Amino acid sequence: MKENKKFIWRILPLALIFIVFLCILNMVKAQCTELNSNVKYGDIDKNGEINISDGVILKKYLANVAGITVDKAVGDVNVDGEINISDAVILVKFLAGMDVKLGGNSEIPTIPQKENKKLVAYFSATGTTKKLAEQIAQIWDADLYEIVPQNPYSSEDLNYNDSNSRANIEQNDDNARPAIVGNVQNMQQYSSIILAYPIWWGQAPKIIRTFLESYDFSNKTILPFCTSGSSPIGNSAKNLEKCCSTATTWLEGKRLSANISVEELEQWIYSSGIHYTEPEEENTADSTIKPEDTTNKEETLKISFGQYELEAIFEKNSSADAFKELLEKGPITINMSDYGNFEKVGSLGATLPRNDISITTEPGDIILYQGNSITIYYDTNTWNFTRLARIKDSENLKEKLGNGAVLVTFSLSE
Repeated sequence: MKENKKFIWRILPLALIFIVFLCILNMVKAQCTELNSNVKYGDIDKNGEINISDGVILKKYLANVAGITVDKAVGDVNVDGEINISDAVILVKFLAGMDVKLGGNSEIPTIPQKENKKLVAYFSATGTTKKLAEQIAQIWDADLYEIVPQNPYSSEDLNYNDSNSRANIEQNDDNARPAIVGNVQNMQQYSSIILAYPIWWGQAPKIIRTFLESYDFSNKTILPFCTSGSSPIGNSAKNLEKCCSTATTWLEGKRLSANISVEELEQWIYSSGIHYTEPEEENTADSTIKPEDTTNKEETLKISFGQYELEAIFEKNSSADAFKELLEKGPITINMSDYGNFEKVGSLGATLPRNDISITTEPGDIILYQGNSITIYYDTNTWNFTRLARIKDSENLKEKLGNGAVLVTFSLSE
């Protein structure tokens, strides 16, 4: 009996040590499992550990830096199916030692979004729709997103007369959904969207349905417009509504002419119902003034040369604002000469901020070139420019400007 007791007392410490060892082993195993899971979802550069370089890469990726690619398996930190700002927030918190987990158990952070943010989304196969979308984005002060097909459309694809052309086949197939390259980052921040597309055989191209079915547009407002040779918008927008939830508000769309003026675009946006007024503007003394009336009160640009005096409407960008400030000091006279048989150009004598985008000019465009030259276009040209203003009446502008050098005086309307 005594021998049994002695044996138990001898074995008990060993048993306790073994139990403690098992507990420690399980804890280490659990920590390693969690670490492996963390590495799986956070080791973006795949060097075996999660460190600041992973955060830098993710930040650059979200900023759309050229050449940066992120493997979804390791970049999707909260495993919600997409790589966005939530992943960056969680990763930064993790690197800062905060009590957060990576992987499927991640708590998705609440990120404050700017209210009433606006987006112009467009698809353009030939450039006509793109031009109007860019103008509208400037006027409306909205972000711009191009719906880019994974497989670009060639001229053969758009051959209306070929029943076997790609566009013909897609438009006749209700299930056709051409793939799109890229996506809208953080779509939930946009409450108002202008949707632009060409008319193909009386309807929107099927890639527009791909776009609409890729996001949740609940509680958002969509204003569509189309471009075409002559076809109206018809029931194309009504058919697109079926791609969104019933909680999406669709405003009445229309066909816009490729030659529509900036004034007409402004009027359309204001009258469509999608334009919202900031609260401080709503509390002005005279709240009975209609939005369209305010355009008549805006300062305009006066252009004088020879026997002619023309009026132009300023663009809504920082370059035009800087030009106005320059003109507030007094009129500016510039010696302008022909270039390329499509413009008169002259040195401004000052440098203005640039808002260059790829545009195709039209007669009457006042363009800032390289920040320090002013051009008056009397024909078309495509390049990266900043539009400062557009002349209201550009009829026979080339003849009015004449051949050779001309002194042109720019001033603000009284």
